[in-house]
Amino acid sequence: MRVLIFLLVIFTSVVFCLGAPIESAKSTIFILLSTTGGTSSDSSQIWGKTGVKNYIENSIMKGQGFLYEANYNMASMSPSVFVDERLAGETIAKSILQKARNEWYEKSQDPRVKAYSLKQLQSVRPDLIPSRYILITEGVAGLAVREYIQSEKYKGEFSNVLFLILLMKEQVLQTRLCSIQIDLP
Repeated sequence: MRVLIFLLVIFTSVVFCLGAPIESAKSTIFILLSTTGGTSSDSSQIWGKTGVKNYIENSIMKGQGFLYEANYNMASMSPSVFVDERLAGETIAKSILQKARNEWYEKSQDPRVKAYSLKQLQSVRPDLIPSRYILITEGVAGLAVREYIQSEKYKGEFSNVLFLILLMKEQVLQTRLCSIQIDLP
């Protein structure tokens, strides 16, 4: 029961933090970034067990916006390499932002979006492409994101960043909000 109350307090805090400037969730891509063994199923398990994914989809997005899951496999690259290869620059093909935008386009059912290729859409109808990125990260992935945000490479791509600490205790997964960065410069 205490875990449920604790999670309710955390999720309420997230709603207040994400609700800062009012902008349509339709123009937002939520990126869940976890530290895993490198597979997207590991990432889905982490966000599924915590309830974060379900909460964002049902209470914040409410059928609008797009949710993208990514992972950071710390066994395959250091945080600085991860920053260079996955976070720095929207145009890099491996960039998390580019992959999230590509997946949003592929899964979009809006006929106005599907009337163009993604490249055409960027020049003809940029208003249809999500303009906000909210990054929710946990574990060592959060350290890599923090390294990026504090570097000269950071260009303000993220509207909000939330850092979570996930703790396992007696088979109960607890979520704690560690730090919140709102409307980063």
